[in-house]
Amino acid sequence: MVRAVAVCSLVLALLAFAMDARACSTCTVGDPTLTVMGAEQPTAGRLRFSSSMRWRRERVEQGHALVERRLELGVAWSPIARVTLSVGVPIVSRRARFPNLAEERSLGLGDVDVRARVLLFRDRELAPQHLLAAVLGLELPTAVRSAGPYDDDPEHQPGTRTWDPIAGLTYGRFAGPWSLHALAVLLTPASEGVGRVRGGPSLRASLRVQWQPWSALGFALGLDGRVDGREHVDGARDDATGGAAIYGSGGLVLAPREDVVLDLRLAAPLWQRLRGGHVEGWVAFVGATIDV
Repeated sequence: MVRAVAVCSLVLALLAFAMDARACSTCTVGDPTLTVMGAEQPTAGRLRFSSSMRWRRERVEQGHALVERRLELGVAWSPIARVTLSVGVPIVSRRARFPNLAEERSLGLGDVDVRARVLLFRDRELAPQHLLAAVLGLELPTAVRSAGPYDDDPEHQPGTRTWDPIAGLTYGRFAGPWSLHALAVLLTPASEGVGRVRGGPSLRASLRVQWQPWSALGFALGLDGRVDGREHVDGARDDATGGAAIYGSGGLVLAPREDVVLDLRLAAPLWQRLRGGHVEGWVAFVGATIDV
């Protein structure tokens, strides 16, 4: 299923290459910077579609390994210049391998993410150099539970099935070929989900610096970090959960067409202190954003 949806997303992107663009997004905002989903400059009526695939690997000291492939389809719309509404729909495939070489696989819809980005400050209307916005959102318990011997283990399910409010700030800086995008959000699970687990609060932050020497090609470096609180199972705190990790990433931003942006990234853990023996590995990311 994941492969089929990925192929469909690729076909849609190729069709977009072949069609004339309905509007020039860089003309409306007055800045030619290539922006990935979530980092765009807001303008009334701007509509973006995106698809992305993320691969990651995680292992536990006892020999338990987890491979995750996450396909996310998204849409972002600005009904007015100061507000951008977005929805992210994930389809998650997980494969767990145990020390005895047994495997457990799951595939299904994950927890849908809905957000609103409200512009708080912009230094000027056309081609702004500074943008500050508030982020408010909610992660919905939409994950489709996968049946099997580990159906009560959140690590083997495509989502946690909890109500998770999200709040944070985002900042954008645009200066010629250079641009910067910073984001910090706090996710606070408000209910119990799979296995009667209630996740701890999670602070997530990212910093991305981009150098774009040509109109259709840019280079990006980034830092991503998170700090996770301890989970509660049946109301009791689980001391083998939570921790912190920092990733470093690098990649390319390409524009094969005026209103199509491709985002290719590879990230590696620079530092991690995760409880319960969890060790995270490399992450590969491929994304496409289409302005209509």
